[in-house]
Amino acid sequence: MTQLDTLVSVEEYLNTSYRPDVDYVDGRLVERNFGNFQHSFLQSELIEYFNSTLRARYGRKFRAFSEFRTEIRARTRYRIPDILVLPAGVAKDVKFLNVAPWIAIEIKSPEDRILDLLARCREYVDRGTRYVWMIDPKDRSVTEIDAEGSRLRKDRAFDIELAGETFRVDLNEVFVQLDEY
Repeated sequence: MTQLDTLVSVEEYLNTSYRPDVDYVDGRLVERNFGNFQHSFLQSELIEYFNSTLRARYGRKFRAFSEFRTEIRARTRYRIPDILVLPAGVAKDVKFLNVAPWIAIEIKSPEDRILDLLARCREYVDRGTRYVWMIDPKDRSVTEIDAEGSRLRKDRAFDIELAGETFRVDLNEVFVQLDEY
């Protein structure tokens, strides 16, 4: 990820549309790596998976979104997760998310460096995001990041707590779509 040399005020960042969008880190714009086909396909499949399974279980109480500016540290750091899951209505009519998402997911692009992605994921944890995963579409691995560190998940189907209930996440269903395409 390339950090651009230009200093930009937070007001300018929040009121400017960048194509592609960029992160904002301590006054500097930071480019995000472009994904390839697998990244893009996995991103769309994960959003569809979460929206359909969450809707079936909870109605419209939660929604999955892609690439929504998220405040990590007040007025100094904004990141754009590949995928985030939010309670319904939280992000309606706002330019950026100023609360921690329930789930944040980063999908590894071929150009991404693992240590950079892990550091980025730790920022989501520090912000208060309960579930943070880094997914590599190439080897189908899922790394879970929390306050205790990061670890490779041995299984791709696991339970999380959502709205006081156990919710089953089965990423095998998503990876099958990638394999079949």
